[in-house]
Order: sequence, then structure tokens, then C-alpha cells
Amino acid sequence: MSRRFVSAFAGELDEFLTYKRALGHPYARSEYTLLSFDRFVREHGGTKPHRELERLLLAWLSRLEDRKPVSVTNEIATIRQFCLFRRRRDPRAFVPGRVWAPRVPAVVNVRPKRNMGRRTLASFCGGSARSARRANAATASR
Repeated sequence: MSRRFVSAFAGELDEFLTYKRALGHPYARSEYTLLSFDRFVREHGGTKPHRELERLLLAWLSRLEDRKPVSVTNEIATIRQFCLFRRRRDPRAFVPGRVWAPRVPAVVNVRPKRNMGRRTLASFCGGSARSARRANAATASR
């Protein structure tokens, strides 16, 4: 994909993307996030976007209503990495804290799968083969 960064951050965004890809990260979805942020900065950045980065980030993240928390969290992760990249050159550069990301509850499936091996199931149930047999019997009866 050809990069068309056009905001005041264009050079830094391009360097950041090149850096991440040199490390072996494909950064495909994140490139679209960076392009979206770049367009927003170009349209709403004013004369000194580097000084107004915090305000711009808040406005950019709140641009669409009814967004899922995981979408916002993914965007913040990309932008946070970009800001950390900028901070290498300027120690005073703004970096959004982790508290900017909404809390996404983790979904954990505690029910063992039927095709688990006996050893795996035994370790899941406390380590004994007897516990594994009980768990197998309990899952088979459900």
C-alpha cells in the first residue's frame, strides 16, 4: 500500500511505519489507523499540532459514537506505540497513558474440551489421574 501521510506528523508516521516493518511486524491494520489519524490531524490540527497532540487524540478517539471498546483499545495501542517512538527523539513528547484504553473484559472458558488429552486434563483438574477421570465423566454426562 502506498503511504500518503500528509499532516504535520507525516515524516514521523512514515519513519515509524518503516521502523515497525523492519522489525518484522506487518502492521497492515495499524497502517489504516495511522492514515485515519493523519487525515484527522490534517483537517483539525491547527497551526501547531505537535503542541496540541493530547487534544487531537481525544477528539480523534471520540469522532465516532457507539464504537466498541476493543476498537478504541486497538487504535490507542497503535497511537501509543507511535508516541513512544516520537519520545525517543523528544523526551517531552506526549504519550497517552494506558488508562486511555477502555477496559475490555477477558472471556475465559473454564470448561475443559472433550478432546483434551488425559495429561492435559489431569493438570487442569489438579494433577491427578483420578481428577481427570472425574472431569471426563462430568463432561460426558453434560
